[in-house]
Amino acid sequence: MSLCKLCLEREANKKNTHYLTDAIIHTCLNLDGTNEREKGLYFALDNTNPFIDFNFQRLDELTLEATIGRKPTDEEIENNEKRRNSY
Repeated sequence: MSLCKLCLEREANKKNTHYLTDAIIHTCLNLDGTNEREKGLYFALDNTNPFIDFNFQRLDELTLEATIGRKPTDEEIENNEKRRNSY
């Protein structure tokens, strides 16, 4: 296990944690700037993948298409549904 990238002392033993609060994250990623959960876009960075993974949260198809300039792919829709159902 690696060290926490923030304090550089403790073991990084938790997944899906953030340096920033949810309030800051939500207002930056939500399309309307609100602090609601699951109302925007998100991007994942991973040491095993050289690319940024993009996905969306509970956005209707018209809003999503207007935001990203295209329709979501079948794979993006499927990944979103899997992630949503895993909660």
